[in-house]
Amino acid sequence: MSVPEPTAALGPHFAVDTHPAAAVADRPWQPLGDLLGRPGVLRGWVREIRGLLAVAAGVPEGRVDPRAAASLAHLGLVARLVAPALAEAAHTGRLLDLSLATTWWQPVPGRPLPLSVMAETVLYPSRRASGHLLAELVVEGPVRKLTTAVAELNVSPRVLWGNVASAVHGAAQVLTTALPHREPVVRELSTTLLRSGALAATGSVAAGRFRRRSCCLLYRAVPRQPGPVCADCVHGTS
Repeated sequence: MSVPEPTAALGPHFAVDTHPAAAVADRPWQPLGDLLGRPGVLRGWVREIRGLLAVAAGVPEGRVDPRAAASLAHLGLVARLVAPALAEAAHTGRLLDLSLATTWWQPVPGRPLPLSVMAETVLYPSRRASGHLLAELVVEGPVRKLTTAVAELNVSPRVLWGNVASAVHGAAQVLTTALPHREPVVRELSTTLLRSGALAATGSVAAGRFRRRSCCLLYRAVPRQPGPVCADCVHGTS
């Protein structure tokens, strides 16, 4: 069972499955809250990403900057929370419940992470979506908790909140192309998000292009070896 359109139709970055409230997560599904509540789960996921980066660069895993791996692991997680939440809000005006306590995930490196939310509480009832509510329920909820946890792996919060802003803007760009009739709503929601709380000082938008004020650390993943840069690169070289 899946959350109503358009989230599934927009592809794996936006798709969300559902599970019954009484269900127990069976492999490959895991409670997303385990990243915070079970020792070693978050570090294990960062190691997976570090190994993936090492394979891509053709170097031993020990040469990959662990902070870069943690930053990219964080970006993948928060992007998967932000994208479907923004899509559902823009298309239907409803709010996805992405609580870490009830959301499941599959730690599959190298592709968008599968997500599943509790079927009985897929949508917050009687609460019309707005940028402020998205900030409260998503950014200040599960996204902040994950960001705080990853910051404890010696990654600057400034870098991590820049990741969140990149995820918001990236999702908005896809949505304005896929749902042109909803572009004003998407822009209103994403602009409010990018001006709220910890996201307010993370970057700037000019001519529809977002520019970060912090580095995601991708280009530093392998020391002394030139690497790629993200589309929102603070250095302006993308």
